Amino acid sequence: MDKSIKWLDSCLSIRQSHLFIEECDTVELVEKFGSPIYVISENQLRRNIRHFKKAFEERWPEGKVDIMPAIKANWVLALRHILTQEGAGCDIYSPGELYAVLHTDINPKKVSVNGGGKSQEHISNCIKAGVRITVDDIDELDIIEKEADRLRKKAKIRFRLKPDMPNLWKPSNFVVDWFQ
Repeated sequence: MDKSIKWLDSCLSIRQSHLFIEECDTVELVEKFGSPIYVISENQLRRNIRHFKKAFEERWPEGKVDIMPAIKANWVLALRHILTQEGAGCDIYSPGELYAVLHTDINPKKVSVNGGGKSQEHISNCIKAGVRITVDDIDELDIIEKEADRLRKKAKIRFRLKPDMPNLWKPSNFVVDWFQ
């Protein structure tokens, strides 16, 4: 196996024809808890987040790197607690995602709220929580400003810049060459 990806399988092994995750025999887990079963290696999750952070930091000398897994990829809050303990931030969109991530002891400064169409109530809750709001729609600026004034708080925002590229959908030599 390529040494650069050896860390990926360090929690899995086969012993006497049984798959083990860390020291847990998956056949015994199914016998005890039933099937289907969802098993995660906490050690491997911790190793993964550390590996991703290190890999990005080695390749991005320009400043601080934050790893921010989206909560929509996995709503299991016990796992989100582990990611928080490892210093990971979180990318969210919906009010439910905001509610969930704020119950994992995360530093609100490491939460990024993305996506257009945020409601006034959601924006208000984001400002109250002190999370960073990505402005994806120009109309959100007025709502954010009004809610921040009403709450007498500063909103933490960032802008997503979307360049106007009117012919981006048309085939190009780049696309043709890329897929050949």
